[in-house]
Amino acid sequence: MTHTEARRTPLLSIRDLHVRNRVGRESVPVLCGVDFDVHPGEAVGVVGESGSGKSMTLRAVMGQLPKGFSSEGSIEFDGEDILSMRSSRLARFRSRRVGMIYQDPRAHINPLWTIGDFLTEAVVADRRLSRREARDRAGRLLEEVGFRDPVRQMKQYPAELSGGLLQRVMIVAALMPEPELLLADEPTTALDVTVQAEVMSIFGDVIRAHDVGLLFVTHDLDLTAATTDRLVVMYAGRVIEAGPARSVTSTPTHPYTSALLAARPSLTRRELPASIPGTPTLASSVHDRCSFADRCRFVEPECVVAEPRLRPVGAESLSACVRTNEIRAGLERIAQ
Repeated sequence: MTHTEARRTPLLSIRDLHVRNRVGRESVPVLCGVDFDVHPGEAVGVVGESGSGKSMTLRAVMGQLPKGFSSEGSIEFDGEDILSMRSSRLARFRSRRVGMIYQDPRAHINPLWTIGDFLTEAVVADRRLSRREARDRAGRLLEEVGFRDPVRQMKQYPAELSGGLLQRVMIVAALMPEPELLLADEPTTALDVTVQAEVMSIFGDVIRAHDVGLLFVTHDLDLTAATTDRLVVMYAGRVIEAGPARSVTSTPTHPYTSALLAARPSLTRRELPASIPGTPTLASSVHDRCSFADRCRFVEPECVVAEPRLRPVGAESLSACVRTNEIRAGLERIAQ
């Protein structure tokens, strides 16, 4: 999406985001200094193991942190800090300027409503469109995402559609209020491989056609790399690598990213994929050291004396590894 290069003002800018959870008398860190941007017309993928902080980052962007959680730092959307918004302003932001696409569409669609009612109810209730205008818009968007007979299919109920078609309905629902940013929380997990590719292709077409930003959270590194402009790799509540998607997957700069790439199953290799030793590290257990040090094959004493910060590697990438330059050839071999 080359037009994004010419538009460098971020739509969404996350800076030094910290999220903590109150557990009894303790305040436990969940996110630690998260930084990245999303530009108009750009797809940014966030990847990492379970517990890395991906979905919590999305919840912070939506202003929907669980009870007992607190945040510091800033999440600026179009120049306005989401973390400082009053409840009325936040409600307007959620209903008009951002669209959310969830993992399981059946859990978020009322089974007693027709597809047409589901798609039009919110924008009509918000007085953004008349019912006729809403149905016309829903029909155009359904056609845009691959529905062949939108008029008929808007009369159907969720139980009459496959999981792939329902996820397309969720994409249309997110687009109905004409948002500037789409958030997707593992929206392809419940779909088979062929349908995953179709849905991700639709995401690409949608953000180009409507010039919206996309923040896509998933555990599927290959799928994300093939369909997004940039990748953000998270571990233990931190961003440990970020850069152009092709660069991150072809020449990783952090041992964790390299290990994730090596752990992918392959149709061309006979041997089993290499697992990452140990268990994922919690944000609360990292103190003045590299968060990946306990599982890293390249660890040296210098890695455990201070927490490494993201720093530039090459022209466009960032890495939170103090040994990137000296171990880079080894990282590429492991990733392959």
